[in-house]
Amino acid sequence: MSIRKFTVIGGDLRNVKLANQLLADGNSVNIYGFKNAGFELGISESENLQEAIDDSEIVIGPLPCSNDNETVNAPFHPEKIYINEVFKIMKKNQLFIAGRISDKIIHLAGAYNVYCTDILEREEMAVLNAIPVAVP
Repeated sequence: MSIRKFTVIGGDLRNVKLANQLLADGNSVNIYGFKNAGFELGISESENLQEAIDDSEIVIGPLPCSNDNETVNAPFHPEKIYINEVFKIMKKNQLFIAGRISDKIIHLAGAYNVYCTDILEREEMAVLNAIPVAVP
């Protein structure tokens, strides 16, 4: 198994759990956007966005990616994380993955030559999201 370098930016407890699982699998993981989380992260947070993204191969955003088409959905971060700043830092060989990426954000990614993938557009994730959850 080859070791990959990931960055997880923003999101909720699911993204923290994902970051920790990636780390447990032997990968290198940076996180950013969780300063105000009221729970143990399990990983030291990068000091700034540049440091978080710099050496990663894959940048993972939240689900949903954004609530306003301008900022990353980062409820545990005290400041706004602007999507265009994320894309400005990213290099052509890096991949951006998130959920429910709007057409506006996809267009912005194209302007910065960033390849992005919406995980909810993948068949295996769409099937999982279509499974009804029993409510007691």
